Amino acid sequence: MSDKRSFIYMALVLSLITIATRATNNMVTTTLAPLGKYVFGFDNLLAGIIDAVVFLSTFISTSYINPTLQSSSRKKAFISANLIIFVLLGIFYLSNAVIIWIITGIAGIAFGLILPNLISSASLVDDKRTAERLLSLYSTSLSISLIIGPSLESYVLSMFGYKSVFLAFLPLGALAFGLSWYVKFPEVKRETHGMSAIKNKGFISSVLSITTYNVPFAALTAFLTIYAIEKFGVPKDLAYFSYIPFFTISFLTRLSMTIRPFNSLRYPLLISILITLIGLTGMVLSPSFYSFLIFMAILGIR
Repeated sequence: MSDKRSFIYMALVLSLITIATRATNNMVTTTLAPLGKYVFGFDNLLAGIIDAVVFLSTFISTSYINPTLQSSSRKKAFISANLIIFVLLGIFYLSNAVIIWIITGIAGIAFGLILPNLISSASLVDDKRTAERLLSLYSTSLSISLIIGPSLESYVLSMFGYKSVFLAFLPLGALAFGLSWYVKFPEVKRETHGMSAIKNKGFISSVLSITTYNVPFAALTAFLTIYAIEKFGVPKDLAYFSYIPFFTISFLTRLSMTIRPFNSLRYPLLISILITLIGLTGMVLSPSFYSFLIFMAILGIR
C-alpha cells in the first residue's frame, strides 16, 4: 500500500471511530442524570451520583488499568470494550433503577479502555508531519462528534423518551466495534500511572487546566438538561439542545487555535478561567432560556 493510500486509510479509520466513540461516550454521560431523575425517579443527589460513577470508573480504567496492559493485551481489551459498549447500549434501554448502577460502572471502565488509545493511535507514524496531521484530524473529529451526538439526541428526544436514545446510538456502537479491529497499537514497555503520575513534569499546570475544564463540564454533564427543564420549563429535547451552542463554539475555538496557535499558554489559561467564571455565573443568573443559550455559547470559548 502506497504512503498516500496508507494515510487515507488510517485517517478514515481514526476519524470515523473517534466520531462514533466520543459521540456515544458523550451521550451516555449526559443522558444518565435525566434518565435517572425522569425515568427512574431519582432525586438530584442520586442523579448526580450516577453520573459521577461513570466518570470515576472511566478515570480508574484510564489511569490504573489501561497503562498496565501490554500492546497485544491492550488491543484485545480495546476491541472487547467496544463490543461491551455496543451491548450495553441495548441493556441501558432495558434497564431499571437497580441494573442502571451496575452497567454504568461497566460502561465507564469500557470507555476508559477505549478513549486513551485513540489518541495514541493517531501518533503511531514515523513521519512527524503525518503524525501532526493525524493528531489534528483526531482533534477535529473529537469536536465534530460533540456536535453530531447532541444533535442526534435532541432529534430523538423530540419524538421519544430517554431510553430510546440508547437505541438510536446502536449504529454508532456497531461502527466503533467494527473499526476497532483496524486501530493500531504501540509497543509500550513502561508507562507512568497511578500515584507515580504526580511526579511527572508539568503535573500542576495539567491539573489546573484540566480542572478548569472538567469540573465545570462534569457539572454541566450531570445537571444541564435537568436545570433547563426545571428552571425554564422547556421540553426535554430543547433542554438537551443547550449542549449544541456550547460544543459548536468550542469546535470553532479549537479550529482557530489550530490555524493560529498561541505562542504561550499562560495568558490563554487565565482567560479560559475568566470565561469559565463568566459563563457559569451567567447561566445561573439567566432570566430566560435564550440568554441561557448565549452564556452556554460563551462558555464554549474557553
